[in-house]
Amino acid sequence: MNELRKNAVIKFREIFRRVDVQYSLFAKAMGVNFTAICILECLSESDVLITQKELSEKLVIPKQMVNTVIKSLWEQGFVELKETTDRRSKLVILTDTGKEYSAKTIKHLQNVDYTAWGCFTDEEIKTLIGLIEKYEGSFKDAVNGFIESETEI
Repeated sequence: MNELRKNAVIKFREIFRRVDVQYSLFAKAMGVNFTAICILECLSESDVLITQKELSEKLVIPKQMVNTVIKSLWEQGFVELKETTDRRSKLVILTDTGKEYSAKTIKHLQNVDYTAWGCFTDEEIKTLIGLIEKYEGSFKDAVNGFIESETEI
């Protein structure tokens, strides 16, 4: 691996960790963790009722973490759980308190995001998104290739 790529990998990871820290600090200021904000956002933007399993799949978060956060949101009165025909699966529904909290929190997060994205021109935004998507696809292919080669051993 050449030095430029080696340094790019290190820098890229550092940058994304620092961005994650900022999202976590925002969530903490709102009185929850960032996973809770992701779940609330997903629930508030969905046109259909969602199960805990579907939240886990959609947000790419382990089911146990989703269950833990849902329990905390339930204790805070933000969500209620409703049985489905499959007793192992529960629908997660925002309460009125949860809807109000989500609307406020998500609006603040969007404003912070929009402010941050304001440093880019429209062309830079298109380029940045395109490059990140390209990297994500390439990284996914590399991980899948690694997994396949490891399972063949």
